[in-house]
Amino acid sequence: MADEVVAKGNFAAKDAEITPEMKEQYKVVFAEFDADGGGSIDTAEVKAVMMRLGQHPTDEEVQAIVDRFDADGSGSIEFEEFCQMMSAQMGRSSGEELMAEAFRFFDQDNEGFIDVAKLRVRLRELGEDPDDATIQSMVDAADHDGGGKMTLDEFRDLVTMINA
Repeated sequence: MADEVVAKGNFAAKDAEITPEMKEQYKVVFAEFDADGGGSIDTAEVKAVMMRLGQHPTDEEVQAIVDRFDADGSGSIEFEEFCQMMSAQMGRSSGEELMAEAFRFFDQDNEGFIDVAKLRVRLRELGEDPDDATIQSMVDAADHDGGGKMTLDEFRDLVTMINA
């Protein structure tokens, strides 16, 4: 898997056209990778995400991925480099696949919704520790149908609202 990712495509920044909508959606996924909130993704963070996705890359494979996308040679992937990587990887998609992947991150059991409990668990895994009232407010803000949980469409609306 890691070899396939590294081997795919040209990730030159000049070739990728990133819309503002795509950039906002990339922020959500970047935050998943950037576990320590440091503003860049290092090899440990790349490996952790790949492990969560069921991959078992070697340290060398992870380093090769970071090296491939690290345009400035800093040893990690900053947000702008991540945007170029995602844009090239996804082609010129609208970002719907990216939003669906972010939704699946929170909906680990694939039930098709995110409730307060799921959101709490995943936010804490990301290093966030909002109180229950804040989490409930997030769900309530997105829950247009009053079902007490977020569908993919409601999640998309919440992300758009947060990033506005």
